[in-house]
Amino acid sequence: METAIEHYQKALSLNPEYAEVYKHLGNVFVKQSKLEEAVDYFQKAIAIKPDYADAHFGKAFVLLKSGNFAQGWQEHTWRRSRVTYLEALNLNPMETEIPLFPNNLA
Repeated sequence: METAIEHYQKALSLNPEYAEVYKHLGNVFVKQSKLEEAVDYFQKAIAIKPDYADAHFGKAFVLLKSGNFAQGWQEHTWRRSRVTYLEALNLNPMETEIPLFPNNLA
């Protein structure tokens, strides 16, 4: 995991606006059970890319896992409303960045 963190940090030194890297770092910290750090990285990804559903999902998962149900459900609800919005536009949600519940975050 430490090697992954080093590589992600190197990527951010080259491009500090790379939202996907912040999201990946959040996932790494979830796997290490460092939930506060994970939330911080998911939030950084959202700050750069407000409609980044993967980051919203990660943040919701961590908040719910840590017992912060009010904020966790708010993030989860945002994500679900985004899927509904895309469906209303007759888009295929499977072709967007909106994630299904990944098994690797449990």
